[in-house]
Amino acid sequence: KPASSLVSAVTTADDQPVLTLQTSPSATPPPISPVSQQTQPQTMSFREIMSLNSSIERIAKYNETRDIFSSTDSGLATWLIYLKAQHPDISSSGPLFGAQGPR
Repeated sequence: KPASSLVSAVTTADDQPVLTLQTSPSATPPPISPVSQQTQPQTMSFREIMSLNSSIERIAKYNETRDIFSSTDSGLATWLIYLKAQHPDISSSGPLFGAQGPR
């Protein structure tokens, strides 16, 4: 069921029209709990990795950083599920919501 919304016209002090969009509570995204910095692994920047002395250290740190970024939950999957629920008119067989899943 799509969320209902109301558009109302308001004017500013200098008589400029302003449209405001009011959505129902079901149209707001689900609350996302903030992730503290302590639970996220610390990563080195590319510049910091390149400043390491040995190539063995650089390769190991680069691989470690790459693994951290590849396994970090950015919330994208949750957002796509929310988007699909709010917009059922978007085809579930299209490239955005295809059955291929994560690669």
